[in-house]
Amino acid sequence: MFYCSMCRNRVLGSISVDSAVIGVGGVTVKEGLTTTVLEECAMILAMICSARRTIVVADASKFGHNTFAHIAPLERIQLLVTHEPPPADLSRALAEAHVELIVAPGD
Repeated sequence: MFYCSMCRNRVLGSISVDSAVIGVGGVTVKEGLTTTVLEECAMILAMICSARRTIVVADASKFGHNTFAHIAPLERIQLLVTHEPPPADLSRALAEAHVELIVAPGD
């Protein structure tokens, strides 16, 4: 896959993790995961490519928000943890990408 090939070319040494827990600047149906910092994008992508499982932690303000740098499509993650359910279109896209959704209870 293009994304993981890009990781190998950008990251020196090797990274191996069971689970990558990452934060993102935005989560959208079309763009997937995005961030505001280009250098952060490369590191997040390297972690996703090296992990057996990727967990994204994002509050509801990130839903539908597309930021500067594209990290990866929704299909590259396994679990999304948030505090509010995402909008219907994003919920459908997550289900189609086989992403498990956990809505954590509030205070």
